[in-house]
Amino acid sequence: MSIIRFEELYGPEFSDMEIRMDGQDHLNVFGEFKMGSMGQLCLPSGTTGQRPTNPNVGMIRINETLLAIEVYDGEAWIPIASPQGSSAGSGTTTDTGQEQWTSAGTFSWTCPDNVYDVCVVCVGGGGGSTRDEQGAGGGAGLGWANGIPVTPGESYVVTVGAKGTPASPGNYAGNGGASYFIDTNTIYGGGGGGTGRDRNGSASRPGYGGQGGTWGGSGGSAQGGGNGGDGGDGNRSSLSDTGQSCGAGGAAGYTGNGGRGGDYNSDNATNGAGGGGGGGRTNIGNNEAYGGGGGGVGILGQGSSGTRGDTSNGGAGRGGSGGADGGGNPSSDPDVPGGNYGGGAGSNDSYGSYGGIGAVRVIWGQGREFPSTNTNNQ
Repeated sequence: MSIIRFEELYGPEFSDMEIRMDGQDHLNVFGEFKMGSMGQLCLPSGTTGQRPTNPNVGMIRINETLLAIEVYDGEAWIPIASPQGSSAGSGTTTDTGQEQWTSAGTFSWTCPDNVYDVCVVCVGGGGGSTRDEQGAGGGAGLGWANGIPVTPGESYVVTVGAKGTPASPGNYAGNGGASYFIDTNTIYGGGGGGTGRDRNGSASRPGYGGQGGTWGGSGGSAQGGGNGGDGGDGNRSSLSDTGQSCGAGGAAGYTGNGGRGGDYNSDNATNGAGGGGGGGRTNIGNNEAYGGGGGGVGILGQGSSGTRGDTSNGGAGRGGSGGADGGGNPSSDPDVPGGNYGGGAGSNDSYGSYGGIGAVRVIWGQGREFPSTNTNNQ
């Protein structure tokens, strides 16, 4: 080791002065390091991929990828400052985890340490139905977004949409509620319409099934989703008891729409798409037992799509991506709720039913993103 002692060291005025060392050598200063008011300290700067291969504790540098100053703590590079208002992320997510909410209401999620971006899926509540074949409930919308920036220690709003409520004959049933993360501008899955209602809650469709919910939001680096299937129609003219049972709309998929429910006079229920739930089937004939609930959708990422109801399960639509089937029974007029999460409610002679509850799920960690990349629990 070489030692150079001096009281003052000057370089040429108005020109550079350099102390050259090998790339892995260190300049150690024992004592106080002072700079004049016109001086500046230039930190090493580079991308995340240009970090030192063998860093020591206390090393500090500018990360050009993150637009942040970072320091090495012996295990990881930790951001300590970033330009105010920068659109770039403020750190690298090194933790892995997830959290979900499946009860209606508004909640608060506190971002864990070492988490700087998250991926989120939101499913709205399914629409409710009116008793006596006046139209079934619409399935809920599903929206997902990846790369939503967050800050460790800060709290964020999570809202889960309620299930749509049933109604007695001659009345419009309730819409399902919207589910969202932070706000609807970030990402949301809209609720399905109740009997006779559009997806916004307007009572403008007497005798028709509820309109399927939509999705939206522009948060993060990528977004996607689908619309819920429409509920099966009644007489298409008024809220009166005419015809047979009505099948409900299925919840939306990650890359496609939920299946529509069967109308009272047409067995036209459809399968779900993009991992969405299938539509509930209606019965053509004298047996009014069918009129199944729409299939729900799972929140662990995209899987197989649900299929439309069949006679062996009383017209109940099958859930997609691991979601629950809608209600149904081939031998009686049972309660026919929508499947969780987001399935619409079927309608028959004996029941107006509830739609399926909504849900929100947040995941984080390297190499995880919706619709289906490492989205299972880890």
